[in-house]
Amino acid sequence: MLVLRTHRHVIDREGWELPGGIVEPGEDPSVAASREAAEETGWRPDGPGRTLVAFEPLPGSAEAPMSVHVWTGAAPGELPLDPHEPGHATWIPFAEAVRLALAGEMLGAGSLVGVLALQAERTT
Repeated sequence: MLVLRTHRHVIDREGWELPGGIVEPGEDPSVAASREAAEETGWRPDGPGRTLVAFEPLPGSAEAPMSVHVWTGAAPGELPLDPHEPGHATWIPFAEAVRLALAGEMLGAGSLVGVLALQAERTT
């Protein structure tokens, strides 16, 4: 699984995240997910991918739709990494991503829900 090791200043913590970002106006969320992955990691997802899960993380406080998308492969991108993106990208075994999620080391709702949703899908 492709993940980022990053420090988030708002919570003053270092941890792991899935690549992600903002969907531009008029952009399809799966296209945004692919674009953000390439910008943040240098790896371009192969193929169309699919939506794993879509959810609202704070429905009582804010409208902030999130979705997690998966691909079965990736190729090195042609463009340089965005220098303003935090974190260091690395590939880890999926079991390690699950361990990080359960240990509280996976930061952000999208990352946590994504890893656990994929784990649930694989065990059913």
